This record gives sequence, C-alpha cells and structure tokens, in this order.
Amino acid sequence: MSERKSSYEYDSELTLNEKDYDTKSSNDNESNIDSFADDDSELSELEFSDEEEEEESDDDEYEWAPTLKEQRNNIREKEREKKSNSKSNQSSSHNSFVIPHESVFIPMGTKDSVDKMLAYRSNPENNAEEILVKYKTMSYLDVEWINRKKLESNIGKNRVRKFIEKYLYTQTSWSVDEIFNPNFTKMDRIIDEGELGDKIYYLVKWKSLSYDDCTWEPRELVLDMDPDVLNDYERFRSLKGIEQKKLSYANKSKRPSVRDFKKLEKSPIYKGDNELRSYQLEALNWLTYCWMNGHSSILADEMGLGKTVQSISFLNRIYNEYNVRGPFLVIAPLSNLNCVVFHGKESSRNFIIANEVFTFIILH
Repeated sequence: MSERKSSYEYDSELTLNEKDYDTKSSNDNESNIDSFADDDSELSELEFSDEEEEEESDDDEYEWAPTLKEQRNNIREKEREKKSNSKSNQSSSHNSFVIPHESVFIPMGTKDSVDKMLAYRSNPENNAEEILVKYKTMSYLDVEWINRKKLESNIGKNRVRKFIEKYLYTQTSWSVDEIFNPNFTKMDRIIDEGELGDKIYYLVKWKSLSYDDCTWEPRELVLDMDPDVLNDYERFRSLKGIEQKKLSYANKSKRPSVRDFKKLEKSPIYKGDNELRSYQLEALNWLTYCWMNGHSSILADEMGLGKTVQSISFLNRIYNEYNVRGPFLVIAPLSNLNCVVFHGKESSRNFIIANEVFTFIILH
C-alpha cells in the first residue's frame, strides 16, 4: 500500500505542477506564435511584443500570492502570538492585587449646601411656608424644615418654586406617615473611623442607600443607635483575624487526611445555646467526610429543614476545628447574607473598591 502523503508533500507537488504547467503553456504559446508568424506575415513585430508584455504582466500578478503552506504558517504564527499575549495578561492580572480606581473623599457634614428638598407644608402655628431639606454629606437624621424665603435666598427662587409645583401635583411620599424610607435612618454597616479633635467619628453606610450617601457620625450616636454594628466593625477589622487568614491561604495542605475524620456523636453548642437536630448532625458529619475525601457533594432536602444551618455549621467546623480560614465561595440569595453589592454610580463602585475590597480578595 502506498504511504499517506503529508500536507507539506502535497503542497510541494502542487507548486511543482503549477511551475510545469506554466513552462508548458509558455512553450505552447511560443510555438503557436511562430506558426502564426510563418502563416500570416501581416502581423507586425510590435503586436507580438505587446502580447508578450501582457502575458508577463498576467504572470507577475500571481507571483505575490502565498502558497497553502505559507498561509498555514502565517495562521499558526498569529495563534502563537495570541496565546503568548493572553498568558502575559493572565500572569499580570494574577500578580497584581491593585484595582485601578479613583479615590473617593467624603468630608464631614455641614449645613452649607442643600442636597435635596423632600416635602412642603404650611406651618400650623404661624402659617409660614416651610420645606423639608436634606443637606449634602449629612444623613437623613439631620433633615429639617426651613422657611421658604430663607431657602430661596440660599438656592434660588426658581428651584424652590419648581419643587413646590411638582410636590403639590404628585404628592410623592413614602407612606401616609413617612415622608421618606425609614430605612434611611438605620445603620447598615461601618466603613471606616477617624478622629477630629478629641472625638471619634465613624463612616456609616445607611440601609437602602448607596455608598455615595455615607456620612460621618460621632461615636456616641453610633452606640446609642446600634452598638452591634460597631461590634461587627471592630471584629471584621481586627488584625488578628486578617493575619490568620493570610497564614491559612499560604498553607497548601489545607485539607486534612480522611484518616483524621472524627464522627460527631453530639451536636456542638452554637450561639444562643442552639444545637443541631439529629438529621442535621448527620448531614454535618457527611459533609465533613466528603470534604476530607475530596468528593463533591450536594445536600438536598425539603424546604424549611435547615440546609443553610447545616452548610454554615460545616464551614464553622472546618474553620475552628481544622483551622481552614478560607477562602470560601458562597452563592446564596441576598436575604440570607449580609454582603456587599457592587452596584451604583462610578463613585459608589470606586468607594467599594477602596473600602470593601477585602471582600473580593477573600472570594478570589
């Protein structure tokens, strides 16, 4: 049997056949020209020279065209360049932990400038026209009613008049008793802390508001409103926990051997003296055993039986008992988590990158 020819052999034969065909055609043309010259003497030498130049020009048009072999080599070179560029980009992205962003500066709140007008009324005591105003860089806790004439001298008559006309036409309020969302006056989390004189201030993010609306609030106010929020901030920002996480990330042998598996006979005691039920304890042992064996697992059960609790207890066990500090990738509805939503205007996103970026590093 004849051996199979490679693509390179086919290409070489193809080029050779093309050359043979060119030489044969040129020889045939020359013989035909000679016969025409012998038979018909009326053709001039100038006409023959013109035809030869045209034939040469036609051949020259196709001399630049690459062969199949050259085309394949060009394609392979382009593919190699793309791969090398993609690898270099990936290596640079993995090595760099700095996300480019513009810094966002939030000053201390003052009543120098008005942010927005919220409502309009006539004061029942003196029948004076008043407008509820929110100031820039100040929270909704500091809104106040201002006399219309005083506000017009500050921001202009046209702006005040247009707001009153729109408000009387639409009567937009959160509810009958509330002018704005009451969540605007509830703390969501603390972002940062600072000192001004002898006082300590905390940068507070408010519920249902973006990071653009964060404000500086004194420590006394934070403690009076919700001391748990301050405790969570201090716990998350503790350097001890961050150092433990860094050591855990550097430990390559995180997963212990299955020989070290110990089945729990009794449920651990959790916050509020809560314990797992028998089937939940069985799920905890099973998840731990699958994890130590390196097996993927799916925990499926009826609704309301505590799958979320079982998953959290599993993470709690490997965190405390086996000293595995993460990273853990958790995908869950927002109702189950107190998480950071990367959302909003560019200034809000830059603020999240600058102050909440540790969340993204953990999930990387």
